[in-house]
Amino acid sequence: MAIPVWPSNVPYEPLRDSVSYEPDYPRPLVTDMEDGAQRSRPRGLTTWTPMNFSILMTPAEYLALEAFVTSLGVVSAPLMMPVWRPGDTFPSKEVRIQEGIAAPRKFGADHLQVDMKIRVKNWRR
Repeated sequence: MAIPVWPSNVPYEPLRDSVSYEPDYPRPLVTDMEDGAQRSRPRGLTTWTPMNFSILMTPAEYLALEAFVTSLGVVSAPLMMPVWRPGDTFPSKEVRIQEGIAAPRKFGADHLQVDMKIRVKNWRR
């Protein structure tokens, strides 16, 4: 089954000061051993970076976004989306929307500010 792609008629560029993310370097798995020492080992190669940001869009673009998210069936379903990285690049990455899409807030006369929480697969790669 193909992974759905972010709609081309919905903006993806976040407001510059709205982006926050957590380090995505996976902490090792740690196991306590009987003799008191701990054993550490890597978790694996895949990392998921939590990211929060806001996007400005028109009411029509917001309705298109709502329809797209509804079509996913499950909010946390994977999708491909252009995601901001330092250096102002937007590579297409697999993401999962967390907690749905927040209710939009009015921004100016004809725009809405939509806050999103996503998890990005292998954001630094």
